[in-house]
Amino acid sequence: MTSHRILAMVCGQPPEEIEREHGNYMHWFAEAMGTRVQLESWDVRERRREPDLREYAGMVVTGAPASLTQPEPWMENAIELIRQAAETEVPVLGVCFGHQLVGCAFGAPTVPAEGHGEHGSHSVRLTESGKTDPLFADMPEEFLAQLTHYDQVDPQAVSFSNGLRVLAASRSCAVQALAAGDHIRSVQYHPEFSTRLMQSYLNNRDEGPQAQDCRTASRVFQNWIDHWIVGRAS
Repeated sequence: MTSHRILAMVCGQPPEEIEREHGNYMHWFAEAMGTRVQLESWDVRERRREPDLREYAGMVVTGAPASLTQPEPWMENAIELIRQAAETEVPVLGVCFGHQLVGCAFGAPTVPAEGHGEHGSHSVRLTESGKTDPLFADMPEEFLAQLTHYDQVDPQAVSFSNGLRVLAASRSCAVQALAAGDHIRSVQYHPEFSTRLMQSYLNNRDEGPQAQDCRTASRVFQNWIDHWIVGRAS
């Protein structure tokens, strides 16, 4: 079976106590995405030589404890690489902070989420556009997903004029998933989180109810691989 090379743009690391128990972001993504792809880590914060995206079948962009409402120099590098991927038609899947980077790359800035954000297992509902998008193929209109975020993509800035479409929303966040053209997709929720990992985050922050099983939400990884990686290569 062919294993497709995927660049993993790493934007941060988990709290030390969570990393000791569950490993780092790369471990979570590799486990959730499976053996059909080979993830190669590139930490954008280190500002090393940028990778050549033409060498990869696609790129995933991880979450981060950092906030785009408090810009750091490396964040512009991350945004620029997403724009390069769009120009060269390299498929991208952004997650949480990676989702917010996608929004910024196309003119939709990050703003603080309502209240204290969303933490735990919450219901996500597809929009009309999301129901027909390949990212959510064979998924129900509404499903549970693991969430932990304090910021969100500004829903007032998402429009057809900047090439963005909202694919999903939750009760407290109007932009749970985005499409940017044909090749760029992103989700605010964490498809790479297991129930145990989500519970560890909740325990670490002493907030929220018990985490629930959200395996359906993780289907976006396989859909992304099916449509944008395997489908594109065949």
